[in-house]
Amino acid sequence: MFVIWGMGSGGAERVLLNILKFLDHGKFESVLILFEKGGKYFEYLPPGLRLYILNKKNKLDTLRLVFKTAGIVGKEKPDIVLSFGYYANTIVGLSRIFSPSRFSGTRLCLTEHTYTESFIDNLRFAAVRKWMVSLLYRRADLIIAVSDGVKKNLVESFSIPENKIRICNNPVDLSSILRLSREPVKHKWFDGSHLVVIAVGNLTAAKGYPYLLEAFSRLRKKFAAKLAILGGGEKKHLEKLAEKLGIEKDVAFLGFRDNPFKYMAKSSVFVLPSLWEGFGNVIVEAMACGVPVVATISGSGPKEIISDWENGFLVPAGDVNQMAEAIGRLLSDKNLRGKVALAGRQRAEDFRAEKKVAEYEKIFEGLLEFEQGY
Repeated sequence: MFVIWGMGSGGAERVLLNILKFLDHGKFESVLILFEKGGKYFEYLPPGLRLYILNKKNKLDTLRLVFKTAGIVGKEKPDIVLSFGYYANTIVGLSRIFSPSRFSGTRLCLTEHTYTESFIDNLRFAAVRKWMVSLLYRRADLIIAVSDGVKKNLVESFSIPENKIRICNNPVDLSSILRLSREPVKHKWFDGSHLVVIAVGNLTAAKGYPYLLEAFSRLRKKFAAKLAILGGGEKKHLEKLAEKLGIEKDVAFLGFRDNPFKYMAKSSVFVLPSLWEGFGNVIVEAMACGVPVVATISGSGPKEIISDWENGFLVPAGDVNQMAEAIGRLLSDKNLRGKVALAGRQRAEDFRAEKKVAEYEKIFEGLLEFEQGY
């Protein structure tokens, strides 16, 4: 049984879709609980999937979700419950505490995709939330962390025992990305005659877009380049900053796109300017599209994917000067772009969905063996 808030456009949702797609359905039967209906990826859920939608009403609806989730677990009696992200982990953890009999025979596995401490610090009642994470996560049977850095954060900040955490990098559907990357793009900047810097991700504070705009404004003094940003969210403050920097005519906020890969593949440089990043799916996706990557050292995720100066470039988070320098180095040297892009494509193969979902399956099988006392 998989549990997630909803099917929005984030990395955890894409991981869930890939697990559902590549899981051996001869071994595992899947059920999904969503707290909210809809979202950008809702339509991509596989047909025939048994689906429960709990229709979260408001911020005060948490307790109902806790007992509703427990009721579904009691009805379905899954061997394993796998939840995605802080909120779903909290709901499922509380469900097990309040209704332990309904979880009898069920192993609880939580997945953590980001630096939970950094995420919680931006929420109300942060201290209480951190105490809850420590309590609930320690009571899970297993936690899957998407990177070594996320694991270390759980151990150091929440006192989670190391032997309760497994690392499994996110699965990326390389075959699908390659196919989608070949589709045409109608936007005039992507006709092959422009140098295009591209970034992809929701327009949230964590993604660090103001630093990218600052860096791009410096690049525009040397290069006749364009900046395209793909991602949903509030963009007015970023548009105002672009105007203030005098680059508004060379920056396009293209919103969420079902197929960002065709834009990536026709760009000159991909940039991930995040302030923190648990893993960085989009880095691997950009590599698969054959575009050289510049990413910030935002947590350990990017560092665990990129070998600096080999298959990508790493710069300190929030460092506008170094970001501009790294992007400029790639824009000025076509041969370097090709060399880094080729190495990136080779690195992307390490995260192929078929391989990574097989690792998830081994984790599931290990949980079942543990349940049976082997």
